[in-house]
Amino acid sequence: MSGGSASAAPFVRLGEAGKWEIQPEGAQLLQRIEAPIVVVAVAGLYRTGKSFFLNTLAGNTAARAKAGFRVGSTTESCTRGIDVCVPDGDAGQCRRGSLVLLDTEGLASMEQDEAYDAQVFALSLLLSSYFVLNSMGVIDEAAVDRLYLIGELSKHISVSAAAAEGPAGEGPRSVLRAGTQIERSGSLRQFVTIDATGGLALLAVMAARAGASRVYALESNAEACEAARRTVAELGLQQVIEVLEGYSTEQPALPEPPSLLVHEILGEVAGCEGAARCVADAHARLLAPGAVAVPASARSLCAPCSWPSGEYWASLPNPVLSPPPGAALKLPRFPREATLAPAQPFEQLDFGSATAGRLAEPQHSRISFGLARADSLRGLALHIEVAFPPLAEGAAPRVSSADEGSHWPTVLLPLPQPAEVAVGDTLVVEAEARSADEQPRYSFHVWLQRAGAPSQPEALGCLCYP
Repeated sequence: MSGGSASAAPFVRLGEAGKWEIQPEGAQLLQRIEAPIVVVAVAGLYRTGKSFFLNTLAGNTAARAKAGFRVGSTTESCTRGIDVCVPDGDAGQCRRGSLVLLDTEGLASMEQDEAYDAQVFALSLLLSSYFVLNSMGVIDEAAVDRLYLIGELSKHISVSAAAAEGPAGEGPRSVLRAGTQIERSGSLRQFVTIDATGGLALLAVMAARAGASRVYALESNAEACEAARRTVAELGLQQVIEVLEGYSTEQPALPEPPSLLVHEILGEVAGCEGAARCVADAHARLLAPGAVAVPASARSLCAPCSWPSGEYWASLPNPVLSPPPGAALKLPRFPREATLAPAQPFEQLDFGSATAGRLAEPQHSRISFGLARADSLRGLALHIEVAFPPLAEGAAPRVSSADEGSHWPTVLLPLPQPAEVAVGDTLVVEAEARSADEQPRYSFHVWLQRAGAPSQPEALGCLCYP
């Protein structure tokens, strides 16, 4: 492509009322286009070159660079929400129509939370004909797994940029189709989502467009509930989607018990946002017998760790020069080299109908860690793993917040005092997970058994979360 350049403009921003709004500058750019359009959206972690890549594609390089998407050398995200660019000249033409480029705000920045990231990701996915997941370095399994971390339906709904069957000359458009890959559920009929995703009714809309005959979207926040209802009305899906205000545990029985549950109530520790209590109650009162849950299960793991290096603390967008003593820390991109032994599970949540009754039971575990190197033991690092129902091919997708590039933070629970450890020492952790309590709580009693020492283990303290 050559001979073109274009100015970028704001396209979608989150308004003060918590609703995503089209910006007039971006709308004006799109209104000038008369031909069919091909929309290319790029999403990925912040500060990984998405804007530069799109500027190159649009011909906004060298002397024209200032006209395109904003780039910078700081640690702050340059893009806010979604920006749009319509390249001119040859750069703006492709075989199927006029090219439209969407640049998205980077994921996992310290300035936004996971719900915001999910909304930006989903909007770009639904607006695009072609969707690009940007990743620095080798595109490994962890990079692909980011799709699961934000797109809760992931492998159960597919996105296709297929030409619509319509009048001659009508341009291609994104078509959301059912991916009926959950073998136990058969065809997608009734569907319930817990958490309407901050006013977008994201999961409910995706389910309706995937072919569900009836969708119940549950949202506890009154303002988000009203915003979700407006979204559903604007999309003309009122006959399919019913948005219900309140916690799922307070809802009466549903008129049509759903056969599929999709929830987004997992925290940095699997049960800390109440997933166990909500899902157990849903299976008992709201869902059809044998209903399938997405995700299928989640578990929390812990590992003994030292402090990350000074370079790590300084590399954070909001650098931590002196970590606060005793406070639980939520740390992005926690370095694996800081752990002193492989992580082991202390909480297992199986969301299927056959095991839902056990979600209400407290979990106790005694874990022994053989320490792999001499270092200063500073605490326990907690992370989450999430598993989805098997695909038609038999693979069961699984993601971990410990994967490189994950946008979920690792929780670091510091010991009251550091302990110098040696190779061969054993750390013993007695963990209790009360996942189904109204306020889930976790406790960890920690002892150190010195290698070759016959004496009783040394008590290092009791750690709690939250």
